[in-house]
Amino acid sequence: MIRKLTMIIGAVMMAVLASCSSGSFTVEGELTDAGTQNLRFVYASAGNITSQWIPSVGGQFSLEGNSKELTVVYVFTAQMKYLTHVAVKNGETIHLSGKISDPWHIKAEGSDVNVEWTKFIHAHAADFAAGATTKTDKAIEQYIKANPTSVVSTLLLACDYSQITSDRARTLLASIAEEARPASLLEPFASTIGENAMAMARVQPMSLLDRNDSLVVVDVKKKRLNVLYFWHSTAEADSARRLSVKGLREMTGGDVAVIDICINPDTLGWARTVRADSLKSTHYKALQGPVDKGLIPLNIKGENFIIVADSTGRQLYRGTSVDDARKTIINQKDSNARKN
Repeated sequence: MIRKLTMIIGAVMMAVLASCSSGSFTVEGELTDAGTQNLRFVYASAGNITSQWIPSVGGQFSLEGNSKELTVVYVFTAQMKYLTHVAVKNGETIHLSGKISDPWHIKAEGSDVNVEWTKFIHAHAADFAAGATTKTDKAIEQYIKANPTSVVSTLLLACDYSQITSDRARTLLASIAEEARPASLLEPFASTIGENAMAMARVQPMSLLDRNDSLVVVDVKKKRLNVLYFWHSTAEADSARRLSVKGLREMTGGDVAVIDICINPDTLGWARTVRADSLKSTHYKALQGPVDKGLIPLNIKGENFIIVADSTGRQLYRGTSVDDARKTIINQKDSNARKN
């Protein structure tokens, strides 16, 4: 009788514990070079965006969140440098390990989905780190074609594909099996959540190299509106970059400045490219490429990336569309005109 009672109590306790654990999720881990600082975690749940600062003590941290449906949790440093993302829902514990200095090799364990997702990121870490979105987009397209029934295909498209608003992205989405497209990841696309968090960082004065090899400070405070154009490829046949620059230069003048910044560490290649530039743009070079101190808080997402910012450094647009950048400029000018 006592043994039977003990078994019943044990079963009840296990049920209670399971009930409690299923009401939340955990993202924990250790980043060996994080030290003591606050990390920021951002995710969506039940139509709301949750943003939490979680202390890292000796590199160790633990977030407890709540989402009944699969959601994407974005992780940032105290300076709002993007580190990684994981997919999680209530009842799951995801463990992260790695280094802040090498975010593209941060490891995620705790579910098959995250193991597979980070496996893809690790395999293409060099291209992600370099901002080579042409290469990473192609790799994502190939993965989706080969794995149409995997939710990882949806995660890669929603969170890591650079042309998320394009017709190509919509075609790719339609090719993924319905059971691999959770509504929680699509309404809106998970990348929107991350972008909103990234856009919170203000554009600060940047120390950049000009075409005369002089270090200069570029400050958006000098103009009411600023178009920052970040590019990577120094190939002579880089038609995409030239078309983007041409379209952006049309916005120059008056209270609008176009700031052309190369994020390719290859200084010699950059010098050859700008010398041959018939568009005569004003060029700058980030000395340390995409990991330059002044660029890290902006989380530049690949080549031919555009940020429109006002004179306070507030980001008004982030993306790769010249047309959308132009619309942002026009709308902002119209808004200012109505105020005056």
